[in-house]
Amino acid sequence: MLMYFVCILDRVNLGYASLTMNRELGLTAAQYGLAAGLLYLTYMVFEVPSNILLQKTSPRIWFTRIMVTWGLCSAATGLIQNAQHLYLVRMCLGAAEAGLFPGVLYYLTRWLPKSERAAVTALFMTAAPVAFVIGAPLSGYLMDHAQLFGYSGWRAMLIIEGLVPVVIGLCLPFLLPNRPADVGWLSAAEKAAIAAALSREAVAGPGTHRFAAAMRDGKVWALGFVFFGINVTFSILFWFLPQMVAGFKASLGAPSALQIGLVSAAPFACAAVTMVLFGFWLKGRRTATPHVALPIALAAAGTVIPALSGSPAMAMLGLCLGASGAFCAMVSFWQLPPLIFHENTMASGIALVAAIGVSSNLVIPWLNGHIKDLTGSLDNAMIFNGAVMVVALAVSIVIGTRITRASEHANLAAAANAS
Repeated sequence: MLMYFVCILDRVNLGYASLTMNRELGLTAAQYGLAAGLLYLTYMVFEVPSNILLQKTSPRIWFTRIMVTWGLCSAATGLIQNAQHLYLVRMCLGAAEAGLFPGVLYYLTRWLPKSERAAVTALFMTAAPVAFVIGAPLSGYLMDHAQLFGYSGWRAMLIIEGLVPVVIGLCLPFLLPNRPADVGWLSAAEKAAIAAALSREAVAGPGTHRFAAAMRDGKVWALGFVFFGINVTFSILFWFLPQMVAGFKASLGAPSALQIGLVSAAPFACAAVTMVLFGFWLKGRRTATPHVALPIALAAAGTVIPALSGSPAMAMLGLCLGASGAFCAMVSFWQLPPLIFHENTMASGIALVAAIGVSSNLVIPWLNGHIKDLTGSLDNAMIFNGAVMVVALAVSIVIGTRITRASEHANLAAAANAS
Protein backbone atom coordinates (compact mmCIF):
# COMPACT_ATOMS: atom_id res chain seq x y z
CA MET A 1 0.00 0.00 0.00
CA LEU A 2 2.83 2.40 0.83
CA MET A 3 4.53 1.62 -2.50
CA TYR A 4 1.31 2.14 -4.45
CA PHE A 5 0.51 5.33 -2.50
CA VAL A 6 3.72 7.07 -3.57
CA CYS A 7 3.41 5.53 -7.04
CA ILE A 8 0.05 7.20 -7.64
CA LEU A 9 1.26 10.43 -6.05
CA ASP A 10 4.28 10.61 -8.37
CA ARG A 11 2.27 9.53 -11.39
CA VAL A 12 -0.42 12.20 -11.12
CA ASN A 13 1.14 15.14 -9.26
CA LEU A 14 1.69 16.52 -12.76
CA GLY A 15 -2.03 17.40 -12.69
CA TYR A 16 -1.42 19.82 -9.83
CA ALA A 17 1.83 21.09 -11.30
CA SER A 18 -0.13 21.93 -14.47
CA LEU A 19 -1.95 24.73 -12.64
CA THR A 20 1.18 26.90 -13.02
CA MET A 21 3.62 24.74 -15.01
CA ASN A 22 1.62 24.94 -18.27
CA ARG A 23 1.68 28.72 -18.22
CA GLU A 24 5.35 28.95 -17.18
CA LEU A 25 6.49 26.55 -19.92
CA GLY A 26 3.96 27.72 -22.52
CA LEU A 27 2.27 24.32 -22.88
CA THR A 28 -1.03 23.90 -24.73
CA ALA A 29 -3.71 21.55 -23.35
CA ALA A 30 -2.87 19.03 -26.10
CA GLN A 31 0.85 19.14 -25.26
CA TYR A 32 0.08 18.65 -21.59
CA GLY A 33 -2.30 15.77 -22.38
CA LEU A 34 0.34 14.16 -24.59
CA ALA A 35 2.96 14.45 -21.83
CA ALA A 36 0.58 12.93 -19.29
CA GLY A 37 -0.09 10.00 -21.60
CA LEU A 38 3.48 9.38 -22.78
CA LEU A 39 4.26 7.80 -19.41
CA TYR A 40 2.08 4.88 -20.47
CA LEU A 41 3.86 4.31 -23.78
CA THR A 42 7.01 3.06 -22.08
CA TYR A 43 4.94 1.64 -19.22
CA MET A 44 3.19 -0.65 -21.72
CA VAL A 45 6.45 -1.69 -23.40
CA PHE A 46 8.25 -2.59 -20.17
CA GLU A 47 5.35 -3.94 -18.09
CA VAL A 48 5.47 -7.58 -19.24
CA PRO A 49 9.30 -7.84 -19.14
CA SER A 50 9.26 -6.28 -15.68
CA ASN A 51 6.79 -8.84 -14.32
CA ILE A 52 8.72 -11.72 -15.91
CA LEU A 53 11.89 -10.52 -14.17
CA LEU A 54 9.95 -10.14 -10.93
CA GLN A 55 8.84 -13.78 -11.18
CA LYS A 56 12.32 -15.04 -12.06
CA THR A 57 14.23 -12.98 -9.50
CA SER A 58 13.24 -11.63 -6.07
CA PRO A 59 10.19 -9.41 -5.45
CA ARG A 60 11.95 -7.46 -2.71
CA ILE A 61 14.93 -6.66 -4.93
CA TRP A 62 12.87 -5.95 -8.05
CA PHE A 63 10.42 -3.69 -6.22
CA THR A 64 13.44 -1.84 -4.79
CA ARG A 65 14.77 -1.27 -8.31
CA ILE A 66 11.38 -0.03 -9.48
CA MET A 67 10.96 2.48 -6.66
CA VAL A 68 14.45 3.95 -6.69
CA THR A 69 14.55 4.49 -10.45
CA TRP A 70 11.04 5.92 -10.70
CA GLY A 71 11.67 8.27 -7.76
CA LEU A 72 14.75 9.70 -9.48
CA CYS A 73 12.82 10.13 -12.75
CA SER A 74 9.91 11.81 -10.96
CA ALA A 75 12.23 14.22 -9.15
CA ALA A 76 13.89 15.04 -12.48
CA THR A 77 10.52 16.36 -13.73
CA GLY A 78 11.08 19.37 -11.46
CA LEU A 79 14.11 20.35 -13.57
CA ILE A 80 12.49 20.45 -17.03
CA GLN A 81 12.64 23.58 -19.19
CA ASN A 82 10.29 22.85 -22.12
CA ALA A 83 7.74 20.43 -23.55
CA GLN A 84 10.42 18.17 -25.04
CA HIS A 85 12.08 17.73 -21.64
CA LEU A 86 8.67 16.89 -20.14
CA TYR A 87 8.01 14.26 -22.81
CA LEU A 88 11.38 12.64 -22.13
CA VAL A 89 11.11 12.45 -18.33
CA ARG A 90 7.54 11.13 -18.52
CA MET A 91 8.69 8.32 -20.80
CA CYS A 92 11.57 7.54 -18.42
CA LEU A 93 9.13 7.52 -15.50
CA GLY A 94 6.86 5.06 -17.31
CA ALA A 95 9.74 2.70 -18.04
CA ALA A 96 11.00 2.87 -14.45
CA GLU A 97 7.58 2.38 -12.83
CA ALA A 98 6.40 -0.39 -15.18
CA GLY A 99 5.57 -3.57 -13.34
CA LEU A 100 4.71 -2.26 -9.89
CA PHE A 101 0.92 -2.59 -10.08
CA PRO A 102 0.73 -5.94 -11.93
CA GLY A 103 3.74 -7.06 -9.91
CA VAL A 104 1.88 -6.58 -6.64
CA LEU A 105 -1.18 -8.37 -8.05
CA TYR A 106 1.06 -11.30 -8.94
CA TYR A 107 2.80 -11.04 -5.54
CA LEU A 108 -0.58 -11.44 -3.80
CA THR A 109 -1.20 -14.70 -5.67
CA ARG A 110 1.85 -16.07 -3.80
CA TRP A 111 0.16 -15.38 -0.48
CA LEU A 112 -3.63 -15.66 -0.79
CA PRO A 113 -6.21 -18.03 -2.32
CA LYS A 114 -8.95 -16.58 -4.52
CA SER A 115 -11.53 -16.49 -1.71
CA GLU A 116 -9.37 -14.05 0.27
CA ARG A 117 -7.82 -12.07 -2.55
CA ALA A 118 -10.66 -9.65 -3.38
CA ALA A 119 -10.78 -8.07 0.08
CA VAL A 120 -6.98 -7.75 0.29
CA THR A 121 -6.79 -6.41 -3.28
CA ALA A 122 -9.35 -3.77 -2.28
CA LEU A 123 -7.22 -2.77 0.72
CA PHE A 124 -4.12 -2.56 -1.47
CA MET A 125 -5.88 -0.49 -4.15
CA THR A 126 -7.32 1.85 -1.52
CA ALA A 127 -3.85 3.40 -1.50
CA ALA A 128 -4.73 5.04 -4.85
CA PRO A 129 -7.71 7.16 -3.70
CA VAL A 130 -5.96 7.79 -0.37
CA ALA A 131 -3.02 9.16 -2.37
CA PHE A 132 -5.40 11.79 -3.70
CA VAL A 133 -7.14 12.48 -0.39
CA ILE A 134 -3.77 13.16 1.25
CA GLY A 135 -1.68 13.96 -1.80
CA ALA A 136 -3.98 16.52 -3.41
CA PRO A 137 -3.89 19.05 -0.55
CA LEU A 138 -0.24 18.12 0.15
CA SER A 139 0.75 18.87 -3.45
CA GLY A 140 -1.23 22.10 -3.30
CA TYR A 141 0.41 23.11 -0.03
CA LEU A 142 3.90 22.39 -1.36
CA MET A 143 3.19 24.41 -4.49
CA ASP A 144 2.03 27.35 -2.38
CA HIS A 145 4.73 27.23 0.29
CA ALA A 146 7.72 25.00 -0.61
CA GLN A 147 11.03 26.78 -1.10
CA LEU A 148 13.81 24.76 -2.75
CA PHE A 149 16.87 26.47 -4.25
CA GLY A 150 14.64 29.32 -5.43
CA TYR A 151 12.59 27.03 -7.71
CA SER A 152 8.93 27.64 -8.57
CA GLY A 153 6.44 25.93 -6.26
CA TRP A 154 5.51 23.26 -8.81
CA ARG A 155 9.19 22.37 -9.30
CA ALA A 156 9.84 22.09 -5.57
CA MET A 157 6.75 19.91 -5.14
CA LEU A 158 7.82 17.48 -7.88
CA ILE A 159 11.37 17.17 -6.56
CA ILE A 160 10.34 16.63 -2.93
CA GLU A 161 7.64 14.07 -3.77
CA GLY A 162 9.99 12.31 -6.18
CA LEU A 163 12.65 11.67 -3.56
CA VAL A 164 10.22 9.96 -1.15
CA PRO A 165 10.04 6.62 -3.08
CA VAL A 166 13.85 6.55 -3.29
CA VAL A 167 14.04 6.49 0.52
CA ILE A 168 11.25 3.89 0.81
CA GLY A 169 12.82 1.75 -1.90
CA LEU A 170 16.11 1.57 -0.04
CA CYS A 171 14.22 0.20 2.99
CA LEU A 172 12.37 -2.53 1.08
CA PRO A 173 15.10 -5.22 1.24
CA PHE A 174 14.64 -5.17 5.02
CA LEU A 175 10.82 -4.96 5.06
CA LEU A 176 9.31 -7.02 2.23
CA PRO A 177 9.36 -10.86 2.36
CA ASN A 178 9.33 -12.77 -0.92
CA ARG A 179 6.84 -15.52 0.06
CA PRO A 180 5.06 -17.01 3.12
CA ALA A 181 7.84 -19.52 3.70
CA ASP A 182 10.27 -16.64 4.39
CA VAL A 183 8.49 -15.04 7.36
CA GLY A 184 8.72 -15.79 11.06
CA TRP A 185 5.24 -14.58 12.01
CA LEU A 186 3.52 -17.64 10.49
CA SER A 187 3.66 -21.05 12.15
CA ALA A 188 4.74 -24.12 10.19
CA ALA A 189 1.10 -25.30 10.10
CA GLU A 190 -0.07 -21.94 8.73
CA LYS A 191 2.61 -21.98 6.04
CA ALA A 192 1.59 -25.50 5.07
CA ALA A 193 -2.10 -24.50 4.92
CA ILE A 194 -1.33 -21.57 2.60
CA ALA A 195 0.86 -23.73 0.37
CA ALA A 196 -1.84 -26.41 0.16
CA ALA A 197 -4.59 -23.90 -0.72
CA LEU A 198 -2.49 -22.29 -3.46
CA SER A 199 -1.46 -25.72 -4.79
CA ARG A 200 -5.10 -26.82 -5.11
CA GLU A 201 -5.94 -23.68 -7.10
CA ALA A 202 -2.92 -24.17 -9.38
CA VAL A 203 -4.16 -27.68 -10.18
CA ALA A 204 -7.82 -26.68 -10.53
CA GLY A 205 -7.24 -23.70 -12.81
CA PRO A 206 -7.54 -24.48 -16.55
CA GLY A 207 -5.14 -21.72 -17.46
CA THR A 208 -3.10 -20.67 -20.45
CA HIS A 209 0.32 -22.32 -20.06
CA ARG A 210 2.49 -20.28 -22.42
CA PHE A 211 2.84 -16.53 -22.92
CA ALA A 212 2.70 -16.86 -26.72
CA ALA A 213 -0.67 -18.59 -26.35
CA ALA A 214 -1.84 -15.78 -24.07
CA MET A 215 -0.97 -13.24 -26.79
CA ARG A 216 -3.30 -15.09 -29.18
CA ASP A 217 -6.10 -15.58 -26.65
CA GLY A 218 -9.14 -13.42 -27.41
CA LYS A 219 -10.13 -13.47 -23.73
CA VAL A 220 -6.90 -11.69 -22.83
CA TRP A 221 -7.56 -8.89 -25.32
CA ALA A 222 -11.18 -8.61 -24.24
CA LEU A 223 -10.11 -8.26 -20.60
CA GLY A 224 -7.52 -5.71 -21.69
CA PHE A 225 -10.22 -3.64 -23.38
CA VAL A 226 -12.44 -3.76 -20.29
CA PHE A 227 -9.51 -2.45 -18.25
CA PHE A 228 -8.98 0.16 -21.00
CA GLY A 229 -12.53 1.37 -20.37
CA ILE A 230 -12.09 1.51 -16.61
CA ASN A 231 -8.97 3.63 -17.08
CA VAL A 232 -10.90 6.17 -19.15
CA THR A 233 -12.48 7.50 -15.95
CA PHE A 234 -9.04 7.91 -14.43
CA SER A 235 -7.88 10.00 -17.40
CA ILE A 236 -10.26 12.73 -16.23
CA LEU A 237 -9.72 12.25 -12.50
CA PHE A 238 -5.94 12.04 -12.68
CA TRP A 239 -5.04 14.66 -15.26
CA PHE A 240 -7.86 17.20 -15.58
CA LEU A 241 -9.69 17.28 -12.23
CA PRO A 242 -7.54 20.10 -10.76
CA GLN A 243 -8.20 22.20 -13.87
CA MET A 244 -11.94 21.48 -13.62
CA VAL A 245 -12.01 22.52 -9.96
CA ALA A 246 -10.03 25.68 -10.79
CA GLY A 247 -12.86 26.48 -13.23
CA PHE A 248 -15.47 26.53 -10.42
CA LYS A 249 -14.75 30.25 -10.00
CA ALA A 250 -18.37 31.17 -9.29
CA SER A 251 -18.31 28.95 -6.21
CA LEU A 252 -14.68 29.22 -5.09
CA GLY A 253 -13.67 32.70 -6.26
CA ALA A 254 -9.96 32.58 -7.12
CA PRO A 255 -8.93 29.33 -5.37
CA SER A 256 -5.37 28.70 -4.21
CA ALA A 257 -3.56 25.50 -5.13
CA LEU A 258 -4.26 24.18 -1.61
CA GLN A 259 -8.02 24.88 -1.95
CA ILE A 260 -8.08 23.17 -5.35
CA GLY A 261 -6.32 20.18 -3.82
CA LEU A 262 -8.82 19.95 -0.95
CA VAL A 263 -11.85 20.07 -3.27
CA SER A 264 -10.21 17.63 -5.71
CA ALA A 265 -9.78 15.13 -2.87
CA ALA A 266 -13.56 14.66 -2.41
CA PRO A 267 -14.15 12.06 -5.20
CA PHE A 268 -11.23 10.01 -3.96
CA ALA A 269 -12.40 10.11 -0.35
CA CYS A 270 -15.74 8.68 -1.50
CA ALA A 271 -13.94 6.06 -3.59
CA ALA A 272 -11.69 4.97 -0.71
CA VAL A 273 -14.65 4.21 1.57
CA THR A 274 -16.74 2.57 -1.16
CA MET A 275 -13.81 0.47 -2.36
CA VAL A 276 -13.08 -1.06 1.05
CA LEU A 277 -16.75 -1.83 1.72
CA PHE A 278 -17.13 -3.37 -1.73
CA GLY A 279 -13.98 -5.46 -1.35
CA PHE A 280 -15.09 -6.95 1.94
CA TRP A 281 -18.57 -7.56 0.55
CA LEU A 282 -16.90 -9.59 -2.22
CA LYS A 283 -14.91 -11.65 0.30
CA GLY A 284 -15.77 -15.32 0.03
CA ARG A 285 -18.07 -14.77 -2.97
CA ARG A 286 -17.43 -16.28 -6.37
CA THR A 287 -16.55 -13.58 -8.89
CA ALA A 288 -19.65 -12.91 -11.01
CA THR A 289 -20.27 -10.72 -14.05
CA PRO A 290 -22.45 -8.14 -12.21
CA HIS A 291 -19.62 -7.54 -9.73
CA VAL A 292 -17.60 -6.08 -12.62
CA ALA A 293 -20.33 -4.67 -14.86
CA LEU A 294 -22.32 -2.64 -12.33
CA PRO A 295 -19.34 -0.58 -11.08
CA ILE A 296 -18.36 0.15 -14.69
CA ALA A 297 -21.91 1.37 -15.38
CA LEU A 298 -21.72 3.69 -12.35
CA ALA A 299 -18.33 4.99 -13.51
CA ALA A 300 -19.70 5.69 -17.00
CA ALA A 301 -22.67 7.60 -15.57
CA GLY A 302 -20.44 9.57 -13.24
CA THR A 303 -18.14 10.53 -16.11
CA VAL A 304 -20.99 12.01 -18.15
CA ILE A 305 -22.91 13.83 -15.39
CA PRO A 306 -20.41 16.75 -15.07
CA ALA A 307 -20.72 17.42 -18.81
CA LEU A 308 -24.52 17.53 -18.69
CA SER A 309 -24.89 19.70 -15.58
CA GLY A 310 -24.02 23.34 -15.27
CA SER A 311 -23.71 23.11 -11.50
CA PRO A 312 -20.35 22.62 -9.73
CA ALA A 313 -22.19 20.67 -7.01
CA MET A 314 -23.70 18.25 -9.56
CA ALA A 315 -20.35 17.98 -11.33
CA MET A 316 -18.66 16.98 -8.07
CA LEU A 317 -21.46 14.51 -7.33
CA GLY A 318 -20.89 12.90 -10.72
CA LEU A 319 -17.14 12.78 -10.18
CA CYS A 320 -17.67 11.13 -6.77
CA LEU A 321 -19.91 8.54 -8.41
CA GLY A 322 -17.44 8.02 -11.26
CA ALA A 323 -14.46 7.61 -8.94
CA SER A 324 -16.31 5.17 -6.68
CA GLY A 325 -17.50 3.09 -9.65
CA ALA A 326 -14.08 3.00 -11.34
CA PHE A 327 -12.15 2.02 -8.22
CA CYS A 328 -14.71 -0.66 -7.28
CA ALA A 329 -14.51 -1.99 -10.83
CA MET A 330 -10.73 -2.27 -10.40
CA VAL A 331 -11.21 -4.52 -7.38
CA SER A 332 -13.66 -6.93 -9.00
CA PHE A 333 -12.07 -6.84 -12.46
CA TRP A 334 -8.68 -8.05 -11.21
CA GLN A 335 -10.29 -11.22 -9.88
CA LEU A 336 -10.91 -12.31 -13.50
CA PRO A 337 -7.40 -12.52 -15.09
CA PRO A 338 -6.05 -15.13 -12.59
CA LEU A 339 -8.92 -17.40 -13.67
CA ILE A 340 -7.55 -17.76 -17.22
CA PHE A 341 -3.80 -18.12 -16.59
CA HIS A 342 -1.74 -21.09 -15.50
CA GLU A 343 0.78 -20.55 -12.70
CA ASN A 344 3.60 -20.51 -15.29
CA THR A 345 2.17 -17.47 -17.08
CA MET A 346 0.38 -15.73 -14.19
CA ALA A 347 2.90 -12.89 -13.83
CA SER A 348 3.34 -12.18 -17.54
CA GLY A 349 -0.38 -12.71 -18.27
CA ILE A 350 -1.54 -10.24 -15.63
CA ALA A 351 1.05 -7.75 -16.92
CA LEU A 352 -0.20 -8.22 -20.49
CA VAL A 353 -3.80 -7.45 -19.52
CA ALA A 354 -2.59 -4.41 -17.57
CA ALA A 355 -0.46 -3.20 -20.48
CA ILE A 356 -3.39 -3.40 -22.90
CA GLY A 357 -5.61 -1.56 -20.44
CA VAL A 358 -3.25 1.27 -19.56
CA SER A 359 -2.90 2.15 -23.24
CA SER A 360 -6.05 4.13 -22.47
CA ASN A 361 -3.87 6.56 -20.52
CA LEU A 362 -1.63 7.00 -23.53
CA VAL A 363 -4.45 7.94 -25.91
CA ILE A 364 -7.29 9.44 -23.86
CA PRO A 365 -5.47 12.34 -22.11
CA TRP A 366 -4.16 13.59 -25.46
CA LEU A 367 -7.64 13.29 -27.02
CA ASN A 368 -9.21 15.07 -24.05
CA GLY A 369 -6.65 17.87 -24.27
CA HIS A 370 -7.16 18.17 -28.04
CA ILE A 371 -10.94 18.34 -27.62
CA LYS A 372 -10.50 20.98 -24.92
CA ASP A 373 -8.27 23.05 -27.22
CA LEU A 374 -10.91 22.85 -29.98
CA THR A 375 -14.03 23.49 -27.89
CA GLY A 376 -12.74 25.42 -24.89
CA SER A 377 -14.10 22.92 -22.35
CA LEU A 378 -13.93 19.27 -21.32
CA ASP A 379 -17.67 18.61 -21.69
CA ASN A 380 -17.51 16.96 -25.11
CA ALA A 381 -14.45 14.99 -24.03
CA MET A 382 -16.31 13.59 -21.03
CA ILE A 383 -19.27 12.53 -23.18
CA PHE A 384 -16.84 10.75 -25.51
CA ASN A 385 -15.21 9.07 -22.52
CA GLY A 386 -18.61 7.90 -21.28
CA ALA A 387 -19.36 6.34 -24.67
CA VAL A 388 -16.09 4.38 -24.62
CA MET A 389 -16.96 3.10 -21.16
CA VAL A 390 -20.39 1.91 -22.33
CA VAL A 391 -18.66 -0.23 -24.97
CA ALA A 392 -16.31 -1.59 -22.28
CA LEU A 393 -19.37 -2.34 -20.14
CA ALA A 394 -20.88 -4.47 -22.92
CA VAL A 395 -17.60 -6.35 -23.39
CA SER A 396 -17.32 -6.95 -19.63
CA ILE A 397 -20.72 -8.63 -19.57
CA VAL A 398 -19.82 -11.00 -22.41
CA ILE A 399 -16.29 -11.92 -21.35
CA GLY A 400 -17.06 -11.98 -17.63
CA THR A 401 -19.84 -14.50 -18.20
CA ARG A 402 -17.58 -16.74 -20.33
CA ILE A 403 -14.69 -16.71 -17.86
CA THR A 404 -16.72 -17.28 -14.69
CA ARG A 405 -18.67 -20.15 -16.27
CA ALA A 406 -15.47 -21.81 -17.49
CA SER A 407 -13.94 -21.43 -14.01
CA GLU A 408 -16.97 -23.00 -12.34
CA HIS A 409 -16.84 -25.97 -14.72
CA ALA A 410 -13.10 -26.41 -14.05
CA ASN A 411 -13.66 -26.33 -10.28
CA LEU A 412 -16.46 -28.94 -10.55
CA ALA A 413 -14.27 -31.18 -12.68
CA ALA A 414 -11.36 -30.86 -10.25
CA ALA A 415 -13.64 -31.69 -7.31
CA ALA A 416 -14.99 -34.74 -9.15
CA ASN A 417 -11.46 -35.99 -9.92
CA ALA A 418 -10.40 -35.48 -6.31
CA SER A 419 -13.36 -37.51 -5.01
